[in-house]
Amino acid sequence: MASASGSLQSQGHAIETRIKTLVNNELREICRGEGLLVSGIKSQLQKRIIDYLDSLIQQGDQQALFELRHRVYNGGKPPLPGGTPTFASPSRVAAAAAAPSHPLESGSMPSKYGEKAFGGQHQGLTGSRPLYVTPLNFKRSPFYTIREALTRTLDMPVYSSHRNTMVLPLKLPGPYVNHLRTDSSLRILLYCAAGDVPKGTEVDITFPTQLEIKVGGEEVKANFKGLKNKPGSTRPADITGFIKREPDFPNQIHVTYALTHKAHEKQIFNLVALLVQKHSVEELVRRIEDRGVISKARVISDMVMKNSDEDIVATSSIMSLKDPVSYTRIAIPIRSTACTHNQCFDASSFLQLQEQAPLWKCPVCDKALQFEHLAVDQYVQEILANTSSSVDQVNIEPNATWSPVGANNSRSNGRSNGIANGHNSDDDDDSDEDLVEITKPKQPVMKVEASNVPFSFSKLTPPNQSSMTPPVPPAASASSSGPRPGQKRKSEVIDLTLSDDDEPPAKKPHYSTPISLPDYVQQKNGYPASRHIPFRQ
Repeated sequence: MASASGSLQSQGHAIETRIKTLVNNELREICRGEGLLVSGIKSQLQKRIIDYLDSLIQQGDQQALFELRHRVYNGGKPPLPGGTPTFASPSRVAAAAAAPSHPLESGSMPSKYGEKAFGGQHQGLTGSRPLYVTPLNFKRSPFYTIREALTRTLDMPVYSSHRNTMVLPLKLPGPYVNHLRTDSSLRILLYCAAGDVPKGTEVDITFPTQLEIKVGGEEVKANFKGLKNKPGSTRPADITGFIKREPDFPNQIHVTYALTHKAHEKQIFNLVALLVQKHSVEELVRRIEDRGVISKARVISDMVMKNSDEDIVATSSIMSLKDPVSYTRIAIPIRSTACTHNQCFDASSFLQLQEQAPLWKCPVCDKALQFEHLAVDQYVQEILANTSSSVDQVNIEPNATWSPVGANNSRSNGRSNGIANGHNSDDDDDSDEDLVEITKPKQPVMKVEASNVPFSFSKLTPPNQSSMTPPVPPAASASSSGPRPGQKRKSEVIDLTLSDDDEPPAKKPHYSTPISLPDYVQQKNGYPASRHIPFRQ
């Protein structure tokens, strides 16, 4: 093992010396063939290739080192299939031949999707070397397991004023097509990163602001922006339905973008198509349930410990049984082990929200959390199992005992308190329904004077009422204008034989204002006798 490591180190020094003598075009061809970024100046290109060389030596990947050395000594050209480099010594050729190889399998599928297919590891979907190796290392998501890159990494230069269209070819070998046809969880997603990212650094998914993607002439409708001012909330674009799943079919991905050069920044973007395995929300919920729980004893112990301080008077608290995201009753209570609160949220609702916008923050305390830290709270799970579905809250005592808070307690308490005070709320409702609003209709001006009209007509207008006063309902008039004991009721009747034209105009009503108009103004020849209006004292 020591001799093999020393041999790789000696090869690495020779290859590094050769890299420093290459020109820019040769360096770019090597970067393009090895899946490295091709942008930048000569020193940046050399550094990328040398860093990649060091990673191969540390991993002991002799086959990948063999291919890189061939490219370095042949102007970036890849080695022929099954060929050996003309510059290699017999001992080195034997060492390369002794390296473990993984023939391409056409009929079998690995039993488990591993994480080693991405991030610099050289194992493809079928067990052989992957089709492409990308230097981009995107942040992990529990919804996707990245298998390998299906295309080269597309370097998108900066454009400030006009649109630019680039083409990214994608061909699927026969075994990959078979796996995509038989396994619906395998998806082809477009990932994009902004900036010249150092190798090994985890990056967020970031697409250009103005972007249009077409596959086979069909536009891909996807959200390429994510949430505003929320880095990491952008999702990869699924293009599985646009790819022709036929062996070696030349799929063309047309990428049109613009305005990547702004006044304050220049953004370089890198696009790649990755093969991933998608995990459903139900699968992730089962993974949380099987992984581990927060035991009831631990929750009670934490509560008692928090309330054991003698200087602090502990009181009961209210815990909601509704999910803070969907506002429905919690089905599977989970929370992060890094959070200090006991309030839980529903597993399915939270994961559905993260699938749409992956912020990964606690909906209760807004702290950043990780999927690996989510666990089922057995204390809250027992409360949910022993309460009715109509109970939305429980009262938690300092000693961790709990009691349900009814949904209608406040209403029932208010009603019972009203009855205890001698006030029936039902009677109030009935009395309110008996009240009828009466509007005062306009009545014509009628002259009131004594006459020999029969007394039955006198009931039309109550006594001591102006001709402008509207009629009053019988019940009200009987109580307000009825004759007092010992007094004789005066009878006033309405003369219906007179005409309104014979009467003087009706006087204007007097309003309680500081300055009021006089009841009449003497006129002379149709005009006021004086411009001075007297004030009423």
